[in-house]
Amino acid sequence: MLETIVQGAQPSSEACAGQPSLSQREREVLGLLARGFAYAEIARFQNLSVHTTRTYVKNLYHKLGVHSRSEAVYEAAALGLLLPEFWNPAVRGTHEAR
Repeated sequence: MLETIVQGAQPSSEACAGQPSLSQREREVLGLLARGFAYAEIARFQNLSVHTTRTYVKNLYHKLGVHSRSEAVYEAAALGLLLPEFWNPAVRGTHEAR
């Protein structure tokens, strides 16, 4: 796991080209943020603690250079990071039921 964290911290050619390098988990969290899920819901869907979810969100904000959820979604969409695979169909319907 430490190896993954260290590898994820190193800039890729994408990051150098102006697009942030996001881990798979960050992409999943970003997709759920974009769908409007609360941190506690994201934590439950991803089998994480709320604290860990907040850390992922904080890292996303830093990588995207933003300070809020709406800014993160806007920037991610503008950069083409919100592809259909990030809109987790396994969670579809759950949001409407809350």
